[in-house]
Amino acid sequence: MRERHARRRAPRARFGAFLGAVALLFGLASAQTIAYTVQVLALSDRDAALGVMNDLQRQGYPAYVARSTSAQGDVFRVRVGAFVNRPAAVNYAEAMPSVSGGRPVPALAEAIPPGITPLAPRLLLDEDVSGMEARLLAFPDGSLVLRLQWRLPLAQAEYVVIQGGAVERVRAWRLAEGPDGERLRVRELLLWPDTWQQDSAEVRQAFAANLVALVAERIGVRASEVDAARYRPQGDEVPRLFVVERVPVGGDAPELLGVGLPASGVTAAGPIAYLGIEPSRLPGLPEGARVDLASGSVVGDLAVVPWPVVDQPVVDQPVDDEPGAAGAEGAPEGAPEDASSGTPEDVAEETAVEPEGAATPAGTVVGDGWSASPDGEFVRLTTADATTGAPVSWRAGVGTPVWSDGHHLLALRSGKLLVYDFLLR
Repeated sequence: MRERHARRRAPRARFGAFLGAVALLFGLASAQTIAYTVQVLALSDRDAALGVMNDLQRQGYPAYVARSTSAQGDVFRVRVGAFVNRPAAVNYAEAMPSVSGGRPVPALAEAIPPGITPLAPRLLLDEDVSGMEARLLAFPDGSLVLRLQWRLPLAQAEYVVIQGGAVERVRAWRLAEGPDGERLRVRELLLWPDTWQQDSAEVRQAFAANLVALVAERIGVRASEVDAARYRPQGDEVPRLFVVERVPVGGDAPELLGVGLPASGVTAAGPIAYLGIEPSRLPGLPEGARVDLASGSVVGDLAVVPWPVVDQPVVDQPVDDEPGAAGAEGAPEGAPEDASSGTPEDVAEETAVEPEGAATPAGTVVGDGWSASPDGEFVRLTTADATTGAPVSWRAGVGTPVWSDGHHLLALRSGKLLVYDFLLR
């Protein structure tokens, strides 16, 4: 709690203080290589091209004119913006209206004037999250983690880990990362081979029996106990196990630690009881900040996923009676349908971090050295001029900005969640 209060800052006061700092950074940082822009028109008339550019600039588009010379004469290309990657340029071009009959399209950047956009957007994620539960979490190294999960029917989640411009996807019921990069995860292990649709029943059974025996040997229990932990999700005929694994740094083979018991209850975090491992050694699942598509907002605080501590057990709290509770979504083979009904969801004690720049759906989202506000189909970004430090504002991306951790910006657009970061030009 002390950490949460320590990180609370007035968004607008923080933004004002950062303007000067960002101006200094602009002077010190080396220019980024910007790969893409958006081309609107190509005209042979310079004055006509400049007129279109001025019209676009009045609407908030960072427009400019680039001249090229050919045997047929000069061509004046009206272009908009500077984008780090192609997805950012594609989304922007699709959101723009036609201009003088021309359809904006992404293009490779060349000779972008220095005064066009002091920051360049990079679109890291463009994900349709309609009907899914979307939680915002963090790892100890500062990675932003988006946890996506279907609740009807209840299914294994997908963790989207964003760090330093890289995006990694991990399928798991639970996932945690230690300070040194080691990971713990609870995931599904299929008991049939990938080719099961072409295999006979005998081949499938033999494959499953061998895999069950290997798992039982690894965690030191009887094969019959592991076999009884088989799980078959609703609407899926492939049996599987819930396995707990330690994934070392460097890509070495994961170490198997335990097997989940679905008869004990299957919640959003997976089974409650396990063979071979105590619940206190499992990754926690904090509440985190949740993306609410209905209201177009982010509710709650960003939370760091806690690394398990042996003498600090995971705290179980009751789950509201809601669709997606255990039992209705899947059950161990041969177990009663209600074997897992009414069970609690594991929620670990969380380290809460105030989401810097959080704002109301219609308000301004503040990051470290920039602010973002809605402008029609676009995100209007405001930051400092590299030379004078005066505020500069332009349409930088697509969507309605709803949240920031300071570095990344989350925006919503037609059921999609977009994650941007911005690089100095």
